[in-house]
Amino acid sequence: MDRQRILAEVRRTAAANDGRPLGYRSFEKATGITPHTWSHYWARWGDALSEAGFEPNVPHASYTRSFVAASIVDLARRLGRYPTWRDWSIERRSDATFPSVETVRRFGGTNAVRTIVVEYCRGREDCADVWPLIQNSVSVDARRTVETITDSGVVYLIKSGHQYKIGKTKRLGQRSRQFAIQLPHPHVVIHKIETDDITGIESYWHRRFADARLGTSEWFALSAADVRAFQKRRKSM
Repeated sequence: MDRQRILAEVRRTAAANDGRPLGYRSFEKATGITPHTWSHYWARWGDALSEAGFEPNVPHASYTRSFVAASIVDLARRLGRYPTWRDWSIERRSDATFPSVETVRRFGGTNAVRTIVVEYCRGREDCADVWPLIQNSVSVDARRTVETITDSGVVYLIKSGHQYKIGKTKRLGQRSRQFAIQLPHPHVVIHKIETDDITGIESYWHRRFADARLGTSEWFALSAADVRAFQKRRKSM
């Protein structure tokens, strides 16, 4: 098969995939064109994508929760187990469309992504073959409880003195008792948001109030308008 035919197939399959080029494994499944064939023309799959007119590194913003989950499920299916960080890194090097480790971190890290995968697979017939692998991944590490893996809890805003802290916790009562001991001034809980994505919600507010952040801490010099903006958010998300 010649170079131009392969490029044409790359463009055709990308068009059928909402404009996103396929990874080399999915491309092989869809077209029958193996790495042995295309490697005669390109050293890496990303080089083929570039020549076909696509960016080999898909921007982070284009990755949805479903896309990340589906990518990891496909890799788990091929590996016969839930993939590790190393597995993701290796896959990324050979498939430029696979979510990078940095992308996974942006979704909150291993526990948060594991939750995304679990929720994506639960009840789906096309995940029935890998569902046992996904379930087993939850209990493999005894240090990770179900509570930790779900990433559920509270994102809170407290005031102590003239400063505000935006943080996350699974047990606000326990955290509040710690503050009573640790902080030099009495504190008051201004507002709390219950959510199943405490990492993502906390990160959102940290970014939103970045200009008011005090150094690299979780403490902020917020205005009255900033506080009102946080309080307007629903108590559950």
